[in-house]
Amino acid sequence: MIAVLLLGCGPRAKLELTEAYVSATHRRVPQVEPADAAALVASGKAVLVDVRPPEERDVSRIPGAIDREAVEADPEAFGDVALIAYCTVGQRSSDWARDQRALGLDARNLEGSVLAWVWDGRELEHDGAPTHRVHTWSADFAWVPPGWEAVFPVSPGP
Repeated sequence: MIAVLLLGCGPRAKLELTEAYVSATHRRVPQVEPADAAALVASGKAVLVDVRPPEERDVSRIPGAIDREAVEADPEAFGDVALIAYCTVGQRSSDWARDQRALGLDARNLEGSVLAWVWDGRELEHDGAPTHRVHTWSADFAWVPPGWEAVFPVSPGP
């Protein structure tokens, strides 16, 4: 059903429908909007956690974000801050946040993840410099704002 709804939508509307789906299927994982996440990070009350694999993180990341491996290697080091996880649209990060919550950590999901972050007018970086490239997992999720470049793996031909 959600796939049918997405067919006639523009990129921002597709992201919003996906956000609603992720929220509905992960009711026990708190969802944090980009502006609220940025404020929590700025206040020192939260850390952004990029749960994407290295090939996606190598394209770009949210400035200041840490990799999931840092949390998984030493979860006790993050016991006093909220962990706000992100991926492309929020499915993988919600799954990761759910698992971390089961371990007793205050893990949340960045609602709409990295795509919502850029639609909210926020920056990404690559090697410490601003970029307008974002890994979108696949061409089907290339829901980037105007002026942004979607990067995704290219399937080999037949």
